[in-house]
Amino acid sequence: MDTKTECPFCGGEMITLIEDGRQFCCMCGDCYAQGPTASTKAGAAEAWNERA
Repeated sequence: MDTKTECPFCGGEMITLIEDGRQFCCMCGDCYAQGPTASTKAGAAEAWNERA
């Protein structure tokens, strides 16, 4: 997974990929904020990088 941006809430850089069955999302390891879900790892990373 390639995330380019830090957490928008706390500025943390420890972003991990979470898999829940068939869905993926990125999560900040510092404040536990989660990004949008996607059906692929790449899609989850892209959604995290492009979130508003």
